[in-house]
Amino acid sequence: MDTRILSACCLSLCCWLSACQQKSNEPAEQATPTPQATGVDMSEQNKTYWDTGSHALASSLNAAQKLQALIRAFLANPSGDTLAAAQEQWIHTESAWQSFFFYSQWPVTLTDVYAPLSPLLFNIGARPIQPGYLDYVGPYPYAGLVHDISVPLSAESLEEQHGMMDAEAAALGIYAIEFMLFGEQNTRPSSDYQPATTLTSAQREQGFQQAIELPANRRRELLNLQTDLLVAHLTALQTLWNDDSKNSIRSHWQRMSNDSQQVAMLSNLERTTTHLLLEIARATPNAQPAEPIDGKPLSPSALAQAVSSLKIASAWLVDPEPIDARACFDNVATQLRNATTVEAWSDIYQLFRTCANSDASSTLPSLQEQEG
Repeated sequence: MDTRILSACCLSLCCWLSACQQKSNEPAEQATPTPQATGVDMSEQNKTYWDTGSHALASSLNAAQKLQALIRAFLANPSGDTLAAAQEQWIHTESAWQSFFFYSQWPVTLTDVYAPLSPLLFNIGARPIQPGYLDYVGPYPYAGLVHDISVPLSAESLEEQHGMMDAEAAALGIYAIEFMLFGEQNTRPSSDYQPATTLTSAQREQGFQQAIELPANRRRELLNLQTDLLVAHLTALQTLWNDDSKNSIRSHWQRMSNDSQQVAMLSNLERTTTHLLLEIARATPNAQPAEPIDGKPLSPSALAQAVSSLKIASAWLVDPEPIDARACFDNVATQLRNATTVEAWSDIYQLFRTCANSDASSTLPSLQEQEG
């Protein structure tokens, strides 16, 4: 699949989103949900909705704590094996985080209610990132915070540096940690993290005054701080999500009418499915490498978790539904975990279009149609 295909996909998705936006601008009487949602007690569905989000965050925090332990073990004994163990746990951590994907889009969809989540979501899941903001990349061996000794490495400093120039200048989060662990093109050697306790004469001639300034030592400190802050930010997000006090996000949501909740749910479902359709297209094997601005595609396991997170919206879908949304999303997630061919990915793309919205999806071309 070449870049023309991705461009066509982007265009079709934008057209669909534009059509959805036009629908949302119609007079209120035309946008009112069908009677199935009116007057129905949604307290059980709301409890499930918040409990599911809480479970996703608990899983993410647990995975991040395991990652923290393995990174500490790696830094204590840098080797190929300890690095591989940390990298493997990073994969599990990303997948766990993507189980919160549907919820993570709320600050954009329903800002008035969910805006307090935004800072923590950005600290945890900023993506895409500029790798050169962190460390060496391509023809720039002295790039990034690792080599800029004028920037002190501390929790406060990293939070200040995070997103300082733009959203992709990420110093924190899961995807910043990914680059620190895997490097460019997954070629990070464990020797990058070998500690140095003394300066050589050559290093003194280069201008280093103390060993703590050496790239390997700063790299070690940066990775350690990033991991500690990931755990701290996930803990704070979990606390914010579980808060049920009078002025909490949860209380604001529960004071909304059933109809308002349904309209919001459908809007967030449109947003998340549009985003994931593009992610599936970009993650298809043999696709052209993404442009730097696009960043790396999500892994199949992370995509599967993100798709599964959409199931929670099915309780607010109006009846009669032409498809079983929960079963459809489950089917897509299962196929994502097992897909190995371009044809399988094309089938997944088409199936997900059906899950997303049976009416709007008819305007979205399949990957096979685009290639044709």
